[in-house]
Amino acid sequence: MADELKEEDDVPAAAAGMKSPKALPTGERLERLWSYHCDLTVGRNVSCMVWNKVNQDLLAVSYGQFEFTDQRDGLILFWSMKNPEYPECVLRTPAGVTTLDFSEAHPNLLAAGLYNGSVAIYDVRKAMAGETDGKPALASASLSGHTDAVWQVKWVDKGGDRGERLVTISTDGRVAEWSMKKGLTCNDLMVLKRVRNPLAAPEEKGDGVISRVAAGLCIDFPSSDTNTYFAGTEDGVINKCSVSYSEQYLDSVTAHAAPVNRVRCSPYVPEVCLSCSADWTVKLWDHNLPSAVMSFDLGNAVGDVAWAPYSSTVFAAVTSNGKVHAFDLNENKHEQLCEQKVVKRAKLTHVVFNRRDPIVLVGDDRGGVNSLKLSPNLRKVTPIPIPEKKKGEPEPVPATRADIECAKMDKLLASADTKPPAEGAGAAGGAAVGDFLGEVLHRYRAQRQFRRNKRAWQATLTREARVQSALLEYGEKVAGKAHFVEEEGAAGGAG
Repeated sequence: MADELKEEDDVPAAAAGMKSPKALPTGERLERLWSYHCDLTVGRNVSCMVWNKVNQDLLAVSYGQFEFTDQRDGLILFWSMKNPEYPECVLRTPAGVTTLDFSEAHPNLLAAGLYNGSVAIYDVRKAMAGETDGKPALASASLSGHTDAVWQVKWVDKGGDRGERLVTISTDGRVAEWSMKKGLTCNDLMVLKRVRNPLAAPEEKGDGVISRVAAGLCIDFPSSDTNTYFAGTEDGVINKCSVSYSEQYLDSVTAHAAPVNRVRCSPYVPEVCLSCSADWTVKLWDHNLPSAVMSFDLGNAVGDVAWAPYSSTVFAAVTSNGKVHAFDLNENKHEQLCEQKVVKRAKLTHVVFNRRDPIVLVGDDRGGVNSLKLSPNLRKVTPIPIPEKKKGEPEPVPATRADIECAKMDKLLASADTKPPAEGAGAAGGAAVGDFLGEVLHRYRAQRQFRRNKRAWQATLTREARVQSALLEYGEKVAGKAHFVEEEGAAGGAG
């Protein structure tokens, strides 16, 4: 296989009938390693890919057709990096599989959501040993659960010794939590209500119940708060919700002008998440701010986006024209480091990083899964500094990887500028609006940084540092009041 890969890599792109990958002058690119495909997957849509939480050589891939007029059964294939030519195990489902997720507490359990609204849990260990005849350990009843396609399933750690909860989201407008105590039963966490989106195209008005329910497409939970979650909808809205409140959102953001295909919370910074949409954009969000911190136009519908597990500023996205876009915001916060076409005449549907090796996998709508190796500049890891011990002071506490990655993202967010006022809008008015927005952003960032520092270092803060923090917070309040007083005085003088 190594010789085959070497020969394939030596073939120039022009000789293969493909255009050379577009990249920045640094020459960043993704090196193609191997593909997972077999006769069973031909013509099927790759809907989801997940690595096992313990065995990073085991990859579960789901397949299905999601056109209403072209329904087929679904497949779940288990691939190994040791044998990319044929799967280790094949599971057949009555409908197309839309989503998968491995449990972290019980790595042998795999949850699957289906296009017909069903939810199933498989015991992978028994399935690979041939003990289950391909049947799930638990499956939802036909008269309970979702009434439309399940677009995401997610195992969520409850914290402490309380185990995990299994949460699903569907285009029937429901976010549900599943219990395995007596079969597989669910309880609604939220029925998603429609929120008007001024960015989206106007729709015909309806008086029915369906018109008041928002179709859910994706969901994710911040790493530090498993009671809060973000639900992306077909209307382009992202709703911030709580598992404790089923009647009302904590907040809603009109994020995109088209369906939100994915929401991904940062693995390092709880306040930060990514979203992607069919409106061609990927957006970076800070939960404390009312609008996106950064927005990237990728020139085509974006099917999926994923954070790198080794850096808080690296992520990848895939688009409908067969391209992979790789970003490192610590290197360039305005555009991608690599934009590369991976497949011809196919749409890329899903992307996932490997947590152990420097590879990224992309799936397409023709049943192919391609493995790509990241270039050195796309897999940079910031070194952890070793603190020096000063005479007469206690032993310094070294920083952790999470500390370093949080600091990188904080620096990036602090450097994100608001857009300048449009030309002809009035110099004085534009400057006043710009100053006001800048002041609001400054306050949000200062408050966020203060809370994070308080959580991380409260146990070791000295009395002097606490006084300084209190003075800083007080100074921000005084500065905010002074700013508004100055504006009112200027307005009175102009009058």
